[in-house]
Amino acid sequence: MSEITEPRTAPKKRPRRFPWRTILVVALLGGIGYAWWHHATHPANALTYELGALTRGNVSSHVLATGTLDAVTRTEVGSQVSGPIVNLYVDYNASVVRGQPLARIDPAPFQAAVDQARAAVNNAKANGANMQANVANQAANVRSTEANLQGFIAKLETARAGVENAAASEESARANLTKARSDLSLAATNYRRYQALLARDLVARSDRDTAYNQYLDARAAEAAARGAVAAAVATRRSSLAAVRSAATDVEATRMKVESAMALKRASEAQVRAAEAQVRQAQANLDSATVNLKYTVIRSPIKGVVLDRKISIGQTVAASFTAPDLFTLAENLDQMEVLTSVDEADIGRVRVHAHAVFSVDAFPNRKFEGEVSEIRQAPVTTNNVVTYTVVVTTRNPQHLLMPGMTATVSINVESKKQVVLVPNAALRYRPSNLPIGDHVKVHPSGSPGAAASPSPAPSPVEHFPHRHDVDTTVSHRPQRVWIVDPHNPKKAVARYLVLGITDGNNTEVVGAGGLKVGDKVIVGDSGSGKSGMRGGFF
Repeated sequence: MSEITEPRTAPKKRPRRFPWRTILVVALLGGIGYAWWHHATHPANALTYELGALTRGNVSSHVLATGTLDAVTRTEVGSQVSGPIVNLYVDYNASVVRGQPLARIDPAPFQAAVDQARAAVNNAKANGANMQANVANQAANVRSTEANLQGFIAKLETARAGVENAAASEESARANLTKARSDLSLAATNYRRYQALLARDLVARSDRDTAYNQYLDARAAEAAARGAVAAAVATRRSSLAAVRSAATDVEATRMKVESAMALKRASEAQVRAAEAQVRQAQANLDSATVNLKYTVIRSPIKGVVLDRKISIGQTVAASFTAPDLFTLAENLDQMEVLTSVDEADIGRVRVHAHAVFSVDAFPNRKFEGEVSEIRQAPVTTNNVVTYTVVVTTRNPQHLLMPGMTATVSINVESKKQVVLVPNAALRYRPSNLPIGDHVKVHPSGSPGAAASPSPAPSPVEHFPHRHDVDTTVSHRPQRVWIVDPHNPKKAVARYLVLGITDGNNTEVVGAGGLKVGDKVIVGDSGSGKSGMRGGFF
């Protein structure tokens, strides 16, 4: 029998990889070879130049800025009172005139306040009338007490006169008493004498009786005189008592007069207080009336409604500040652009300067305006300082709307019929010139290792027929390149003194030996595009 063996498994074959490394090495070697061949067959300085010419024309310098369109007169209309809106009379874009109602706040609480204030005025006026009547009564009382005072003063004077009369009567009575006593003494003496004579029968009994009767009469007269003196004394004392009573009445009445006058003055003060209350109540009424009038929101100007920020039923809350309800523009025929100009350019902008701007809504249309205001207040944003320049423009077709973004070009300087150089020539730098090299140019224009740089022209070195150059201004020379007249494959540097630019062309102030029509290099075959490698020197 044959021996049975286990079959042997055949080895697996590895997949063959794509030779990327080989291809890369071959391509690199081929590139190096091509570069060596191209460098050997095409020298670095063998360039094809693109040329531009110095021309004569007009140039304007502009300041570019962006801004926002707005109405010349923009008014925010608010409310001075609070309450819900019950009527709305205008909407967006509505034309309004001065004093026209725009909206109305619920007037019910304000009408109630007016009625309450009017009732307070009437009450204050009635109180004032009562005070006036009281003053009249007090004035009558003063007059009455003054009249009583005058009566008591008259009584006092009469009493004083009675005292004087009583004193005079007393003096007279005392004089009569003295005389009566004297007569009584004489009559007594005569009677005693006649009595003695009668006892001696020297006189008749009738004579003694006569003397006795005379004595009795004298004694009666003396008694009557004493009674008259007593009566006069009593009368004088009564008159003195009347004087004291009248004086007391006068003082009491005078106090009453002063009290009545004090009451009158108090009543007059109450009248003044009542009048003040009337004025205060009237002021409250006026304030309530004004608030009631303010429930109707009216337009302060003639214009157009730009924005409406309320609706019917919305509650307006005017607490510390008046809420803005409407935005009005007085006249959209005149618009203004609020532009932000950088501080580096603001010194060149002047009022009345011409400006041109465009908006995104009409990209192919240019709008003209004029600088009307240069505001001196700086605006600092992220450490960048700008100034607001206001450009006014006409808007008769109402194409421009508030809030549009405008790109503005402000003309700051213009020159006519001046020599111009293309800005591409100022940006150009030869492709075969290493960055940072300082080219030595022979005065004749041929490059050489031992040559010195060509001198920069002075600003007074200008073109023929150019007599309007300001020679007091020092301009920095700028380098341009021309084709070497001795070797068309070489570029030669020239220096120009430049003036203003419009972004495409620049005014030439100092010519550097060039003239109108001369060609300058604006690009070469090595740079690919005109002026790609350079900037101002």
